[in-house]
Amino acid sequence: METENANRTSTFTDVNAMEAQRAKEVTKIGVQRVTVVAIAVVQSVKEGIEVAKVTKVKNLRGHMCDRNQSPALHGKDRGHRRGHNGSDRRRNHS
Repeated sequence: METENANRTSTFTDVNAMEAQRAKEVTKIGVQRVTVVAIAVVQSVKEGIEVAKVTKVKNLRGHMCDRNQSPALHGKDRGHRRGHNGSDRRRNHS
C-alpha cells in the first residue's frame, strides 16, 4: 500500500507539473497574441495619422487653389470675383 500511495502522489505531482506547464504555454501564447494585436493597432493608428496628415495637406492645398480661381460656393462671390454679389449675377443676366 505504501508504494502504491507514493506512486499515486507522484503521478499527481506529475499531472500538476504538466498542468502548470500547459498553463504557462497558454499564457505565453496569449501574451504573444496580445502583443501582435497591440503592434498591429499601433501600426494602423500610425498609418491613420499619416493618411490624415496627407489628406489634411491636400485639403489645404485645394482650398488655397480654390480661393484664387473660382468663387467659393457661398451665395456671395468669393475669390477673384469679389465685388459682385451672387444675387447680382443672378438678377442681371436676364
